Amino acid sequence: MAEGALPRDEWEALAAERALGVIAGEDLARAMRLELSDPDFAAEVEAWHRRFGALFAEVEPVSPPEGVWQAIATRIQAASGGSVSALRAVRRWRAGAVAATVVAACLALVLLFRGPTEQVPVPVPSPTSAGPMAVAQLSGPEADSPSLAARYDPADATLHVSASKVSPASGMAPELWVIPDDGVPRSLGLIPAKGTSQVTVPQGDRSFLTDGSVLALTYEDAQTAPHEKPGMAPVALGTISVL
Repeated sequence: MAEGALPRDEWEALAAERALGVIAGEDLARAMRLELSDPDFAAEVEAWHRRFGALFAEVEPVSPPEGVWQAIATRIQAASGGSVSALRAVRRWRAGAVAATVVAACLALVLLFRGPTEQVPVPVPSPTSAGPMAVAQLSGPEADSPSLAARYDPADATLHVSASKVSPASGMAPELWVIPDDGVPRSLGLIPAKGTSQVTVPQGDRSFLTDGSVLALTYEDAQTAPHEKPGMAPVALGTISVL
C-alpha cells in the first residue's frame, strides 16, 4: 500500500470510487497515482470494475445531484471543526453506502442463480431515489422453483421485479402479495412470468413494504385478479430488507 499508507478501509473505498468514476480533483489524482505505483491498488480497482460491470451492464447511467458529497463534507467539517478523522468518516460513510448496495445486489445474484447460463437480473437502486430501498429475493424449496428479485422505490411507489422460472398453468397468472406483521396477505397485482416489470403499489399498501414483511408469489386465475386472498400456497417467498 503506497501514497501515505492510507488506512485499509479508505484504500478500498478509493479503489471502489475510482472504478465507479465518482471522484474528482485531488482524490482522482491520488487514485491515478496509486494505480500507476501500487499493483495491489490497480488490481483492486479492476476487481471493482468486474463487480460493478456485472451489475450495471443494462442500467442507464444517472448522475447524482451536483455537490451532494461536498455538502455532506462541508456540514460535517463545520460541526467538527474540520478534523481529519471527521473527514475520513465521510469517505467511510460514502464507501459504506456504495458497498451496501453492491453487496445486496451481489447476494441477490448469488441466491437467484440457477444453472450455468440462467440468472435473474437484479433491479439496481437508482442513485437519485429518495429514502431507503426495500429489497427482497423470493425463491421456493425446489431447484426449479420460481426465483424473483424485488426492489421497492418509495420515491415513485414503484416495485421493480425480475422473475425467472415462473411457470403458471394455462389460464393462471403469477400474483404478488405482501404479508406484513399481521399475517394478512395483500395483493400487489399480477406480474409477467418472466423478465423485468414494474408494479405501482396502491396507496393503502405502501406502508406494508417494510423491514421484515414478506413478499409471496402464487398462481391465480388471470381473469379475476387481483384477489382478496391467495387461492393456493405460495410458490416463492422472500423477506423484505430495508437498506
